Amino acid sequence: MLAGECAEHVLGTRRRSFCWSPLKIAGNDIFKKDNEAVEALRAATRTATETWMRCFKSIYLALSGGLDSSILLGCLRRVRDSSSTVTCFNFYRPSTNNDERHFARLAAARADVPLLEAEMSAHFNLEG
Repeated sequence: MLAGECAEHVLGTRRRSFCWSPLKIAGNDIFKKDNEAVEALRAATRTATETWMRCFKSIYLALSGGLDSSILLGCLRRVRDSSSTVTCFNFYRPSTNNDERHFARLAAARADVPLLEAEMSAHFNLEG
């Protein structure tokens, strides 16, 4: 899937569409200063993660070890309480240069959450 893409599977029907375009957003001059954009992004990310945490007491996060999922884990860590759990999982391919398990392990350890690891097979397919 691409950035902003939505895949829906309803009653055997599959539909793909785009909910937003990163190119349109990048070309928008809403913010006059970079720090305004940074603060707005931080607030939106925290608000979204806090909202999901209030809706569900068990959160499963795909933790790749990259920047985006690590930021989300940091936000979840900030709002997690004693009645909620966060569990991370990481799919990896050991024979490639993209194995980021080391970074996922560091992020999970820092957040004090369990990390489940599974090797991604060549036949792995989200569309079923």
